[in-house]
Amino acid sequence: MSKKEQSYVSKDGRFQITAPLDWSTDPDREGKAEIAIFNPYIQKSVVVLSHSKKQLGNITLQQYGKKAENNLTKEWNLSSVGPVSNTTIYGYPALEFVIKGKKDVDKYVTHVAIIETESNYYQVLGYAPASKDARLKKELHDITYSFREVRH
Repeated sequence: MSKKEQSYVSKDGRFQITAPLDWSTDPDREGKAEIAIFNPYIQKSVVVLSHSKKQLGNITLQQYGKKAENNLTKEWNLSSVGPVSNTTIYGYPALEFVIKGKKDVDKYVTHVAIIETESNYYQVLGYAPASKDARLKKELHDITYSFREVRH
């Protein structure tokens, strides 16, 4: 982590992400997510949700990813889902895909990463206005890939 970044740790202290200094905690979304950060000037935000594998029962990363995709597409109008790719984030198996959709009149792109750790599934959701996506993609990618569980 460079001096130009800061870490955000989940309420329960179990995991964290790192973002540039012009980001801050998002008060509107904080109640619904374990971590919610945004950059108010450019309407970009990242939210992290976690689900315990125990509570979900015996489902695979792919099945959890499909569930997350279905829930997210319901939030947006006219949504389309890009291809799903397999990746690794901080050594954890993960899936990535992009959802494009509209909320009210604005078009948004949601960069979705689904991460599987030993006992949890995580969704890291990076939102950006479609018009600025090309410029923001790398930053959202870097924040997503900064995800890690904090060892106690």
